[in-house]
Amino acid sequence: PKSINRLDPDVVPIGERAFRSWLLLFGFLPIDYDDLSFTEITPGKAFEEGAPTFSLRVWSHRRTVHGVPGGTRITDQLRFAPRLRPIAPVLLPPSSFSH
Repeated sequence: PKSINRLDPDVVPIGERAFRSWLLLFGFLPIDYDDLSFTEITPGKAFEEGAPTFSLRVWSHRRTVHGVPGGTRITDQLRFAPRLRPIAPVLLPPSSFSH
């Protein structure tokens, strides 16, 4: 949201809903939402957000920042659990399936 211009634990509430974000099909039809909250903020190093949604019981997204020669590497880690187990294959990338 416009009210949050930097990820600082003194500014952003930890463990409380920071905002609700809507997922829009075709840019206008609401089909899901995120109740986003930050569970961890380590300035300059990492942050983690959690967002239960209508379709997901658990959604956790952690980003870690590492300085590398000539730039920065950002590592993403995702963890989620759908509310309806049969939709799990739709949410996983093809490389996640065992053959």
